[in-house]
Amino acid sequence: MASNAALVGVSVLLCLSLVAHAVRSRSETERAAPNSSPATTSSTPTTSDSATRADLPGCRADLAACRDESFRIVAKAITTSARERPTTTRSPTESADPIPPTTALEQKRTRCDVAEQQAREHWVRNRASILDSVKTVGTPEWIRAERKKELDGIEKVFGTRQDEKARFDRGYDVLWAKHGAGLRTELDREPPDFGKVIGLVREIFRAEDALVESVLGAHGRDEWRASELRSRTAIMAILAALGDRPFDDDELVW
Repeated sequence: MASNAALVGVSVLLCLSLVAHAVRSRSETERAAPNSSPATTSSTPTTSDSATRADLPGCRADLAACRDESFRIVAKAITTSARERPTTTRSPTESADPIPPTTALEQKRTRCDVAEQQAREHWVRNRASILDSVKTVGTPEWIRAERKKELDGIEKVFGTRQDEKARFDRGYDVLWAKHGAGLRTELDREPPDFGKVIGLVREIFRAEDALVESVLGAHGRDEWRASELRSRTAIMAILAALGDRPFDDDELVW
């Protein structure tokens, strides 16, 4: 817009300059003409006045032509400027401030948060039935059933030989003889101290990992831990919910 206004100003100045030049040229011609006749009265027009009046139509024509040319220049400049100006027209569906979409990772984290919250609420709501289901944990009968389940699980994962099965059998006898009674004592408290229960369960997991390593080596231990990740994580999460602990508590790692 500023450049268009400048063009208008230049065009107007050009017209004024042309008109002034025409008037000045006529004035100089009149002064140069010989003054052979005496001054006349105001009622009698002089030759000079007649010539000036005779030239007025020409001056008006020059001025009109100049004006038309100025408007033409300005109109052309405006048209060119509009053509060169980048378009900023926005489509009806285009947002002035587009919202970036959420990422798959963000959605996954949100789903995990929702699932954890719902799981916690479920376990707390069923606290009584959960505690009732562990009344036999740590007893001799439960230890015999648990040991068979663990040995079957190890057989499924590793395909152990008979001598390896015998070593696992003896190892589980030692493990539960050390931890079974203490776990049962803590679960029988009213209310249970879930901090101590979590600590005992973590010791049992670590003792089991050490047993697998003693028979199958470090690689076998890592495979066993990976196969038990889901069930162990669930056990720790349930104990954390019942003990009103956060799921990211460092005491839950094993």
